[in-house]
Amino acid sequence: MSQTTLADRYPSLNHLFGAYFHQDWTVDGSTTDGAVGRFIRDEGAATAQRTATELDHLLRESRSDSELAAALDTFGCYYTPAAKGVTHRTWLARVGQILSAAG
Repeated sequence: MSQTTLADRYPSLNHLFGAYFHQDWTVDGSTTDGAVGRFIRDEGAATAQRTATELDHLLRESRSDSELAAALDTFGCYYTPAAKGVTHRTWLARVGQILSAAG
């Protein structure tokens, strides 16, 4: 029997963080808000809403910042909020706000 991965449970988050926060995501000169905005423009409002819902679920089930950091690592995210003095939870809540506003 196969085990469900985070990427399986959260495919939209996996796409957002893996494709828009990849190793070279800053080459575009983008900010984190800009990268989320590009995701919304590229993928559309319905995908943004689905991603916001997935993010809400992830935030509710993850108790600690280290769990959220591990999830972002799993998704292939190369942004580290702590480098800017922000917790993963705070940054992800900001991402959720941007995504939710797209609908």
